[in-house]
Amino acid sequence: PEVVALLGAMLLVLDERLPGPAREKTLVMFYRFSVGIAEAADDLNDFPDVCRLFKGTGRPLEAELAVRPPGYPELYFQRFPLPRESIQVLVGKLQTGDAYAAARHYPLPEHRSHSLSAQAALVYTILYFDVRTLESDGVAMREIVNRHFGDAWVVAYALGFTADLLAMWAPYPAAREALA
Repeated sequence: PEVVALLGAMLLVLDERLPGPAREKTLVMFYRFSVGIAEAADDLNDFPDVCRLFKGTGRPLEAELAVRPPGYPELYFQRFPLPRESIQVLVGKLQTGDAYAAARHYPLPEHRSHSLSAQAALVYTILYFDVRTLESDGVAMREIVNRHFGDAWVVAYALGFTADLLAMWAPYPAAREALA
C-alpha cells in the first residue's frame, strides 16, 4: 500500500507546493531548451507523460479547499490510472487490518488513533484513486472513519503536510456522512 500512497502524496505535495502555472512554465522552458540537443532526444520521448503530471489542476487556495471546483483532486489522480480492483483490495486491507502490526504496542483503546495514524495517512491518499468509495460506499467510509479517524480529523499524509478531512472530504456524500 505504501507505493500507491506515496504516489498520491507526491501528487498532492507537488500540486500544493508548485502551482499549475509555474509547472506549465517549467515544461515550456524544458521543451525549448531540449529541442535541437541530441542528448535530450531521449528525454523528449517521455515528455507527454511529464506533461500529464505537470498540467495545471485548478487547485484552489488553502482556505477555499472545502468549496473547491468539482473534480479536485480526483481528476488529477485519474491522470495516473491504477487497476480499480487493486485499489479496492488495498482499501479493504487498510480498512480492516493493521498493516504495520502497531496495535500490539498500543493496547489501550484510547491509543488507537496513535497506533493507526501511519495507516490512516495511507488510507487518505489511496482513497483518491477510488473516489466511488468516498462518494457512495457509506458502510466502508463509516468503518474507515471509526477505525482511523475517530478522534483526529486532521491527517499527516506526508512529512510536514496535513489535510483537514472536514474540508477535503466535504464534496463526497459518503465520507461527509461518516464524519458527521
